[in-house]
Amino acid sequence: PPPPPHFFSHHTRSTPILSGLVGSEMCIRDRSGFRGTIGGNNLENLTPTDIVTSISAFSRLIKENNPNSSNLTVMTGRDGRKSGKMIQSIVNSTFNSMGINVIDAGLSTTPTICWGVLNNDSVGGLMITASHNPEEYNGLKFFNSEGEFLSREHVSKLIEYSESKDHIFSSNESLGSITEYERLIDDHVDAILNLKILPVKEIKDLNLSVSADAINSGGSIAIPKLLDRLNIKYNII
Repeated sequence: PPPPPHFFSHHTRSTPILSGLVGSEMCIRDRSGFRGTIGGNNLENLTPTDIVTSISAFSRLIKENNPNSSNLTVMTGRDGRKSGKMIQSIVNSTFNSMGINVIDAGLSTTPTICWGVLNNDSVGGLMITASHNPEEYNGLKFFNSEGEFLSREHVSKLIEYSESKDHIFSSNESLGSITEYERLIDDHVDAILNLKILPVKEIKDLNLSVSADAINSGGSIAIPKLLDRLNIKYNII
């Protein structure tokens, strides 16, 4: 049988709701998230200003979806791109300025952040990655409380809110906090190995050897952790 859906990511193809193209620079917004080239003009690429407005909009959406909760927490992570650490700093600070707490998983994988949302009392998640796009790109992937991509309706609201100037930021006493947690990949690997449908002993006995292209990103950390536990020999490209 297939594994439960929340343990692995499902990248579904979707039609962009809003996109901009200027020369060789592009900004795309759809159900898979917001992504674009780093720097340049606001609303045409992925700039610090665009990141602040996008996360403010996501925070507003989260609050709308949790009207009776005053203590809200989200989980954030990033891939290995050069711009990732800078963007995550802006993302975390913006969530805090909107009164939302952050669990910062640091360098991670998209499936791990999705899993983490489900297992750390989070009401949403944000992965900083541009998936298969070249290194000059980065992006924001938004996840709901189920660790899934936002619905088309919520993405439409997210775009609308990101173009608004009506965000209400928190006062000093209501600012959110940041908790760094670097063991999320280890926790995720433990959970995978504890799946009843996974024949761990039989896999270990197969004496397998594999090669994996981890594209110099979070998979370079996650894949060896899983394969080591399964006694699988590997070559990471």
